Amino acid sequence: MFATMDVRKWKNILQKANEAGTKIICLSAGGSRYTQEEVEQVREVLQKFDLYALFSRDSETYENYKDLFKYSYKGICCAFYIPEYFKAWKLDVEPYVVFNFEQYREPIFVKAKEGFEFAGNTWGGGGRLVSISKKQLIHNEGSDHAFGSLNIIRTKNTCFEPRQKKYYGKNIYLSDVPEDYLNIYANAEAIFSDRVHTCVGALSQGIPTMFMGNTPRANLFKRVMGEKYEEICLKPTYIAVSDLDQERECLRIKLGEVLV
Repeated sequence: MFATMDVRKWKNILQKANEAGTKIICLSAGGSRYTQEEVEQVREVLQKFDLYALFSRDSETYENYKDLFKYSYKGICCAFYIPEYFKAWKLDVEPYVVFNFEQYREPIFVKAKEGFEFAGNTWGGGGRLVSISKKQLIHNEGSDHAFGSLNIIRTKNTCFEPRQKKYYGKNIYLSDVPEDYLNIYANAEAIFSDRVHTCVGALSQGIPTMFMGNTPRANLFKRVMGEKYEEICLKPTYIAVSDLDQERECLRIKLGEVLV
């Protein structure tokens, strides 16, 4: 990640790589805060070294650092390659959606005249998705019955049971194996999450996904979705499998060219 603290930690490694004549390739590179301050601080470190190739995961990173490398390519996040190494298996469970949120607080869906169609109903979109406090979550059902007959499975992406489990809701899934989470996403009707790579894991497997976070790291969606980028923040949205196939192949070809 091209974040200030990260690249400062790399200085000795980059120096030794240069001294040994080792080519330095940054693959699936992206920023953290994407501020002008961060860009200036990262560039201050990187420009001291002989850098071979940059493969960014978003357009902003490409534009900010492309001139510091001998070769630069506007690539995609490597997590979009998930279907090439992971094959999901069917689960014998009732249909469900997935809630995956960084915090214990999660949104609650409310019916609205204008919103998006999902599971045969119209749900609130944009500002009509509201957050509720932990206290409220204890005393009401939250979104547990919002999707009709569809269950909600809550994943935490950690092998540790949350200390505040009573605040996190029902149907929590925890595992120390990443493939278990990927398989839950692959069998879901839709994913709702504020975590960027949870959404990537779902989108890469063709599952409709709604991103409900607030981070510039979500620029990587813009790179593969183009004009559809804003939709993913408003409703469950797909990325065409053919589009991802093409992006993966283009990146593979470009990487092969610099590795020869």
